[in-house]
Amino acid sequence: MIGLLVSYHNDTAAGATVALAAVAMFAAALALRMLLAARSRSVGSPRRELVAGAPSGPAG
Repeated sequence: MIGLLVSYHNDTAAGATVALAAVAMFAAALALRMLLAARSRSVGSPRRELVAGAPSGPAG
């Protein structure tokens, strides 16, 4: 729908504009998902070194 609106107002090819809009929305969703996943891994999870009983380094 967004691609058709952009195509109509900018007088461009409808098919190409719809395809470009779909690719842009996919890329935006993928980037947002990756950012949120990285944030949840770094903020919410405890680090292994800080967990009680976890080895602090290689056994040797």
